[in-house]
Amino acid sequence: MKKIRKSHFMMASLLFGVVALLSLVLPMISNDAGTYAGYQVLFPYEISSLELEGFDAIASATLPFNALSIIAYLLVVVGIVTLVVNKKLELLSVIAFTAAGVMMVMIPSNVDMVLAFVGQETTISPDWSFGYGLILGMTTVFLAALSALFYLINP
Repeated sequence: MKKIRKSHFMMASLLFGVVALLSLVLPMISNDAGTYAGYQVLFPYEISSLELEGFDAIASATLPFNALSIIAYLLVVVGIVTLVVNKKLELLSVIAFTAAGVMMVMIPSNVDMVLAFVGQETTISPDWSFGYGLILGMTTVFLAALSALFYLINP
């Protein structure tokens, strides 16, 4: 049987990390009202707005900026970059991928919705469920962490 080389673990980790980043274009969270892609959850996104001509919005619903999601996906980038740039930082890569996966698990419980009606804003926390993009992202980032760990311990 052919021996698995250390470089195979690094390539697998990089591939899993890139797939986790690409999951941003897939549905991340959903509820009865709709499904929202990863990039819509990370950055402010206006779900709907009711405007009259010549006036500001009377009513609107938005997903505000989500720092936890940004940090989770930035940690994926850190994990990828540390493997590519400096091969001596494998442990940092393992830690970054693992922390990103843990933060991704917490994303649905940390996404709020801001409802505005005639200038008064109310923040609500809907009951979000995991979208298949978030499940794919979590799975691949944990596989990236596992591959980076094997890369670290393999002689």
